[in-house]
Amino acid sequence: RHNGAQKDAGAGGILSDPSSCAAMVEFMDEVRAQLDRDYGIDQDQVILSGLSMGGWGVNFYGFLEAAKDRYQAYAILAAGPRTDAGIDLGVAAGKRVLLLNGELDQNLAVANQGKPALEAAGAIVEQVILPGEGHVPSIASMTKPLADWLGLLRADLDRRRPAGAVAWLPLRLDDGEPEDRSPEALARFLAARPAVEKGREGRPALLFGVSAGKDRKDRPSRSASSSTKAEEELFCQPASGEIALAARSFACFRFELTGREKKAHPFLHEDSAPLVVLLDARGEFLAKLDGSRLRSKDLAAALRGQLDEEGNQAIDEKMTAHEPLLRELREIEKKRDRVLVSLDKMRAARKPPVTRIEKLETELAALEARRAELLADLAR
Repeated sequence: RHNGAQKDAGAGGILSDPSSCAAMVEFMDEVRAQLDRDYGIDQDQVILSGLSMGGWGVNFYGFLEAAKDRYQAYAILAAGPRTDAGIDLGVAAGKRVLLLNGELDQNLAVANQGKPALEAAGAIVEQVILPGEGHVPSIASMTKPLADWLGLLRADLDRRRPAGAVAWLPLRLDDGEPEDRSPEALARFLAARPAVEKGREGRPALLFGVSAGKDRKDRPSRSASSSTKAEEELFCQPASGEIALAARSFACFRFELTGREKKAHPFLHEDSAPLVVLLDARGEFLAKLDGSRLRSKDLAAALRGQLDEEGNQAIDEKMTAHEPLLRELREIEKKRDRVLVSLDKMRAARKPPVTRIEKLETELAALEARRAELLADLAR
């Protein structure tokens, strides 16, 4: 099944020939898929890590083109970066890599020699050398540096999340389908969901269908990527603009289409995401926007079409007041990204410039505080 390679899943040693590397990438994909089926995991937040022999495996099974974009980060423990033929350190570009060795570890020399090549390839490298520890460091000595590094990954994830501008109500679809495939039938089907009937309270409704599906290589599917892009451009600040203001007059529902197969659900299936359905105050069909038609101008016009002259005038006034705030928010986010990149590089340096790091940390705290103030002002 795996071309005869690594039948013991690598327990017998690290094999670095091309067929073994390809087989192990395939095998680990199967393990991840099984874990997802059994327990449910966030496939976008998987880290490849190994200690000693496993650390060499990170090189041979992680730093190769076939494994590109499969991992959020890499932790090489009691080993080091390799530059053997077939290894492509560029796969780690823009990713965090932890190098952790004991001070007395014979593999520390490889870690020291490989670190510059890994940095030159664009990785964000942090090296930890544990005083007095040997090849396999004690768990107690590794606990804090590992926790600190994982904390950096969590902070990265939090920073990447755009600021939502719409207060979503959850909507869970049952196994039913509209009786036909007309937009009117879709509106009736969605309006009849108990959560929508209860949550609308006589208001028009905005319903946003998304996917978080994966393709065969465990990467976000086309529908998932389009859903993320649509959410960021339509319903998150600073891009949302007048949509966020108009949506305050709507009951807003977000529902998942992940896992709904087209054969069983020919109308509302995973590949139909992203889509937006608008209902009027009576729960009747207004508009259905999906795929390439999910443009902010079209959605803003559709939302504002349900508001009276007074409501639209209020939005115009708010937009005039919000425009300077949105401009400043965009500038702050650009500055924040630049500071974060600089901090990552400085913290990962062999001799971190403490004074410069402290200065940037102070600047980052000020930017974060101002960002929070702007988002609060925009939400009022």
